[in-house]
Amino acid sequence: MGNNRRVHRVLFLFALFLGGCRYTFLPLVPEAAPPPKTVLIEAELTEGEGVVRAVLRVRRVPEPGYLELRWYRGERPLWEGARFVEGGETLTLELPKEGTGPYRLEVRWQGERVLVRLLGAPTPPKATPPEWKGN
Repeated sequence: MGNNRRVHRVLFLFALFLGGCRYTFLPLVPEAAPPPKTVLIEAELTEGEGVVRAVLRVRRVPEPGYLELRWYRGERPLWEGARFVEGGETLTLELPKEGTGPYRLEVRWQGERVLVRLLGAPTPPKATPPEWKGN
């Protein structure tokens, strides 16, 4: 008889334990979370006669604000500007082109660089670096 009571107590405690855990895992599928507060921009660069056309598709920004745009040839800045965006829009820019060489478009949101697009290939150094001479 004492053994039966002990078994019943253990089963009762086990049932209480499982009953307490059951509510921890419900609901099985969480509610949909809001989208992250990130900037999503696509950019396409095409060369023209003396200009480079940049098409920026602004898919998502956390809030309306200004995109800072910087256009470089190598390390030298050629153009800077800012455009107000709210998201879901397309911007088209005509950027200056001075000969061949590597160009870079940087897009910043609230001071943070969010996109870099390159055009052209960098030129190799004229002198061989010392660490390459041994190879």
